[in-house]
Amino acid sequence: MSPFAISFVAVSAVTPSLLLLLYFHRRDVYREPPRVVWTTFGLGAAITVPAIALAVPGDLLANRLTDPALHGLVSAFLAAAIPEELLKFWVLCRYAARHPAFDEPMDGVVYGVAASLGFATLENLLYVADGGMPVALTRALTAVPAHAAFGAVMGGLLFRARGAPNRRAATAWALGIPILLHGLYDFPLLTVARADENGHSDGPIVALLPLALIVLVVACWTSLRSVRRLRAAQLLAGPPAATALAFAPAEIVTGAAAQPTTATARTGGCLIAMGAIAAGLGGLVVLGVLAGVALGGTGADGTGVEGIAELVLGTAILGGLPAGLGLVLFLAGVTRRNRARPASAVAV
Repeated sequence: MSPFAISFVAVSAVTPSLLLLLYFHRRDVYREPPRVVWTTFGLGAAITVPAIALAVPGDLLANRLTDPALHGLVSAFLAAAIPEELLKFWVLCRYAARHPAFDEPMDGVVYGVAASLGFATLENLLYVADGGMPVALTRALTAVPAHAAFGAVMGGLLFRARGAPNRRAATAWALGIPILLHGLYDFPLLTVARADENGHSDGPIVALLPLALIVLVVACWTSLRSVRRLRAAQLLAGPPAATALAFAPAEIVTGAAAQPTTATARTGGCLIAMGAIAAGLGGLVVLGVLAGVALGGTGADGTGVEGIAELVLGTAILGGLPAGLGLVLFLAGVTRRNRARPASAVAV
């Protein structure tokens, strides 16, 4: 694999996860300690290998099934949804939920997203390395956001289970609902893939594909709506006791601090989208060329060092500036959305 290809695989696989994690972390009014967030992310990545091992029995069973629908159902749940979500749940329960910083509902969302995106990042590296640009673009818009949404649902429900009358049942829901969403998302995709392998990808089978899109949209909409609601609740309630001293009273929303909601939020969403695209493409250019230099490339004129210096300068201009501008736009978009205070968060 060429240096540019190696760089492309790395950046295209990692960038969507990092931008999504940055988004959810910055939407939290009282942000979680970066060390705890990144540890949760790392543990999420570490469970990728055990997840692959736990998926083996499901894969073996699915491969014996000739019916595409049965194959897709077994693969989606036994080889993907159950082992993956179970291990993410383990990370949340054994590490994040035991940390003192896990003290309000938004924390469950942030740490759930962190664990899921850690897993999604390493999984993405494996898929993109095999499939290249088409897989990178497809997964950046589908599988990675889906993992983030499933994690947000899991983390939010897990925190709510703490105060539930029947804690065991509520905790089971926190695991069961993400498994159901994940399985329903994978089922049509794996069914169609199996049918295509058998040469029977006819109309009825292909008609299952919208189910994956519906699950993706519902999961993403639910997680983003949950973030808006939880942020509104944070603004009303003020900081938890553990973080109260870090915030001045002026930072708690008042009626005078209320901002227009719809236009501000839409503008923020546009900035986030433009920033993510610019940062991703610019980063690909920068790391692709610099990796080529680092792994033995030479300048265009064949003179080595001088040519490399020119190449690096050109790369910084063509790739570095868009990447930097994209990151600035992305952060500005998140900040603008944060200023679009929901009406329920405005004190009267």
